[in-house]
Amino acid sequence: MGTNRKYWKGLDELNETPEFVASTQNEFPQELSVDQFLAEDKLKESSTGRRDFLKFLGFSVAAATLAACEAPVIKAVPYAVKPEEITPGVANWYASSYYDGETYSSILVKTREGRPIHIKGNRKNGFTKGATNARIVGSVLSLYDSERLQGPQLNGEGLTWGDADAEIRKQLGATVKSGKKVVLLSNTVISPSTLEIIEEFKKNIGGATVENIVAASEGGEATEGMQVLGANSKIDHVQYDAVSYSGIRQANNESFGKEVIPDYDFSKAKTVVSIAADFFNSWVMPTQFMADFLLTRNPDNDWMSRHFQFESNMSMTGSNADVRSMIKPSEQGKVLALLHKEITGSGIAGIKTDTLSDELVVTVKQAAIELKASKGESIVVAGSNRKSIQVIVNAINTALNNYASTINLNNPINLHKSEDDKMAQLVKDMNAGKIGALISWDTNPAYSYGEAEAFKTGLTKVPLTISMSKYADETAAHFKYICPDSHALESWNDYNPKADHYSLAQPTIRPLHDTRPTAESLMIWAGMAEHVGKDSKNYYEYIQSIWKKWAYDVNSNGHADFHSYWSEVVHDSCHNGTTEAPTAIPFNGDLAAAGQAEGKIQGGEWEISFYQKAGIGTGIHANNPWMQELPDPVSKVTWDNYVTMSPEEM
Repeated sequence: MGTNRKYWKGLDELNETPEFVASTQNEFPQELSVDQFLAEDKLKESSTGRRDFLKFLGFSVAAATLAACEAPVIKAVPYAVKPEEITPGVANWYASSYYDGETYSSILVKTREGRPIHIKGNRKNGFTKGATNARIVGSVLSLYDSERLQGPQLNGEGLTWGDADAEIRKQLGATVKSGKKVVLLSNTVISPSTLEIIEEFKKNIGGATVENIVAASEGGEATEGMQVLGANSKIDHVQYDAVSYSGIRQANNESFGKEVIPDYDFSKAKTVVSIAADFFNSWVMPTQFMADFLLTRNPDNDWMSRHFQFESNMSMTGSNADVRSMIKPSEQGKVLALLHKEITGSGIAGIKTDTLSDELVVTVKQAAIELKASKGESIVVAGSNRKSIQVIVNAINTALNNYASTINLNNPINLHKSEDDKMAQLVKDMNAGKIGALISWDTNPAYSYGEAEAFKTGLTKVPLTISMSKYADETAAHFKYICPDSHALESWNDYNPKADHYSLAQPTIRPLHDTRPTAESLMIWAGMAEHVGKDSKNYYEYIQSIWKKWAYDVNSNGHADFHSYWSEVVHDSCHNGTTEAPTAIPFNGDLAAAGQAEGKIQGGEWEISFYQKAGIGTGIHANNPWMQELPDPVSKVTWDNYVTMSPEEM
């Protein structure tokens, strides 16, 4: 089967040229000392290690400069009052949570003298069981990125938060009064407290609050008529992700009446079949899936799982499969149709499988045999965002009774809620002049959106644009106001990545610059935060109030008061709730429509398949030199983009 195949990363490796053999001996060059590295002649040598080069030119240039300074230290200033939790030279660890709009994990942050220096997975708490990836570990470096915005800006010029808040609130009020739409564009928000704040923001901006602000700023008084105008205005929240999973949600809504991404328990799956789903690297929740999957690969267990992977590119997941078959992107529906026929005995009208190679047919039939043998203890997944593909996957998993065991529709994953239709409509409305204000948070559609030029053109027709970006990126550079968000290691936050799991992120350092959490900005603009009203709260207090309302009041057993409960949650970083066990739900998907849609997919002599690199992801980490320098886990290629293809076709 596929286990006897051998893969080469290039022609040099295939032919074992002298240059390739020599390069393998120098794959990990000897590290240089600081003195050697800083020597002028060493910097000119091509043998200088890549990591040393980054140390000199990257984020640590200040440290390198200090190391080269010949002036002796005259005096060390000790702590006037030493913080109780800090002992010089001894590291502290803080439990926290990581979420960047794409990846989630429970983490531990290592700090030394009050500075975060390392991130690793939290093995004791959280469902990710200590699993991380390169982007999570490397995110500590972005805290010290000199390209981060250091304060609010208006048309590229700095201004104070007080001035920014006053001007933004006034202009938002005027926008609401005009009847034009105000839109908050964000990535998928999984913070329960932030979602509550967004609802309050929509309510207050659209109601009397902003009208009172406008009237007061003009020296007048609000009237009932003004309040009605505000209440009738449209305030939208649009969630947009660079990589969409809306096809899975739409397919589950059609199949089971639930527009969700279910929870997949790979630790219970004796047979796994993946159609181009790289669940080790990028698909849905890789930190959970990889950790669960590896539990089934222990020879000391009573059983070991079997993994079939059908894909175009060699992926991290495919490189760990028991059986791997290469397919064209256009053949995904055909492979699933044949798998469905072998399992259920009935084909799917509209999809012809007779064009599949004999070798591929044999592999698909073997996968079907093993899936049926482990009925109720298997998982079939697909990486495509086509609804038709996911409907067929749902039909197969239903036939295997997996929704009563390994796939839980009652405990949905809350990541990846990109609203593709709403995003497309937003771009149309922007270009039609219907949007009066656009607030962008943790999104970069000018870089990642398929219709990026239409988005940028539409921006020129929006009177008020406010970005919460940490950087003046491709999108933020076109906005009027930039109100930079704090780094995740500088601020409090909370998350609800799955229905039954809540977690906290805590700051491990004071903000390095004059930034603040986006949620707090929304609170201020909605009249909820400090210095706006005597009963207002800051974001930390708001998070506490939400947890006291939702978690402590319901699950207070064993805690004398909220303070003791809160201290335990902060220490552990998470709180596990309860949810229903997996239950089989009747399948109501339209297989005929799915087959008709897949039957229209026409393959060609040349087809291309894109994937997310382990370090760069969708591009949000492209400014991190550690991620740029990270060799691809499969090809080992660093920095460059490349095409993998047969030498015979070159």
